[in-house]
Amino acid sequence: MPDPTIVVIGGGRRDAAPIVAALASRAPVLVQERGSARRPAPGALCCCVLDPFADAPLEDVWPRWARAADVSLVVLAPAGRSPRPERAGLLRVADVVVRRPADGTPAELADAIAGAATRATGRRRAPGVPRIGVVTPWPPDPAGPAFSMQALVAAAPADIALDIVRAPTATDVEGWSALVCSLGDSPYHVPAWQALTRARADVLLHDTYLGNLYEALLGLRVLTPAQYRRVLLRDESHRLPAAWRKDPPVPIPRADADRLGLTFLGDVLDRADRILVHSAAARELVLAERPDRAADIRLVIHGGPSVTTHDDVARDPDLVVALGYPRDPDGTLAAFAHARHRHPRARLAITGDPGPPAELQRLARLADTLGVADAVTFDGWVDHETWAARLRTAAVALQLRGATRGESSATIAACMAAGLPVLTTSVGAVAELPSDALVRLPAGASGAQLGDALADLLRDPDTRASLAAAGRRARRRRQPADAARSLVDAVCDAMPAGATRRGTS
Repeated sequence: MPDPTIVVIGGGRRDAAPIVAALASRAPVLVQERGSARRPAPGALCCCVLDPFADAPLEDVWPRWARAADVSLVVLAPAGRSPRPERAGLLRVADVVVRRPADGTPAELADAIAGAATRATGRRRAPGVPRIGVVTPWPPDPAGPAFSMQALVAAAPADIALDIVRAPTATDVEGWSALVCSLGDSPYHVPAWQALTRARADVLLHDTYLGNLYEALLGLRVLTPAQYRRVLLRDESHRLPAAWRKDPPVPIPRADADRLGLTFLGDVLDRADRILVHSAAARELVLAERPDRAADIRLVIHGGPSVTTHDDVARDPDLVVALGYPRDPDGTLAAFAHARHRHPRARLAITGDPGPPAELQRLARLADTLGVADAVTFDGWVDHETWAARLRTAAVALQLRGATRGESSATIAACMAAGLPVLTTSVGAVAELPSDALVRLPAGASGAQLGDALADLLRDPDTRASLAAAGRRARRRRQPADAARSLVDAVCDAMPAGATRRGTS
């Protein structure tokens, strides 16, 4: 039997040419470029050779159909260069990262690329393996579930094929042993919502508040104003003021939706076969919307990054970080300002998206009012190397939350895996984390209480070391492979042997 063709997307780049030539000595090679790339024939191995520094539209060099479990991703990353920030995540999800010219001969690199393509394809096509389709955001979409789901799929057990379904059509959602729609509260989850309307499927909820998703569905014209209003009046009318119960504004202004506690969750729950959540707190929020669905809820492990080990002695004892989307930025600044009275050398780096420019300006003014402007930096979005450096060098992560939307914090999981001590508030799923792995104050704790706890941590290296060890220990029990097995077990639970779910109109 002849060797399968290796389809190389982006292989015409000059620095990829020696690798393509080496691949050609092993099997037939088909090079496709930019927007001309098409799905390969059955049986072909496929890899995307991607330059994270290029100016070309990402869709041209990494087609959406190629962002799947059976297509390996090869990133050419010249040593000493940092990728464009919006593409930094590619280095985390690549099957092979080639840091030219330091990573071996073209022949050695070709062996690594061919091996990655073979492993990715072989698992999917093994005879008798159940196929579970997962509709989810996918890197480099800047959504937390994109990267956690990629790690989960890569760690799937050998007896199950987890495949990623991107931007599904009606045909794409047919013929799976099971279909899972991974849903959160952002526009990146629109394809998963569409799949849920086209086929019988389970839903994996990353959030139990979906107002922003439904606003995006309306803005993209996936939902008409009449359909949006129908969902609103059917599921949320008990939360609306009396004046809106007959003719609510479409869409509901975001500030009003937050104030009223509109979730838009009921519509999703009514469409789902089973409901997968990451925490008991999320389960209770689901039951508050649909008490009759208790038997259909499954608790699955919230995966996260693998545990990393490094020399914690190298940490900056005065550096505090607040990572990711700020959940309580005002409380963070107030707590830091109080702590700095006891620890004057303390510095705070807020690393992540602070929101629109007006919000950043407001926070800068607040820092000035509190007298800590000279000790606070707003990093905004950063590349992977800077993010990893914050995890590796900070003394404490200040991850405060004022309320929960059913989410489990991937950022806190990343801090624990990196051995970075966390100070947080006991809100939602955070209350379920091991008590020895982080410092957790009650919801509603004052800025003074939080500031005292932060100052105590900054002045106590022994406690920080104990928290780092306990955090890593906790995350070792919740690695990507554990999350993959948990998801597979939940989806396959009570599913008849050989059953296949067909798409529905």
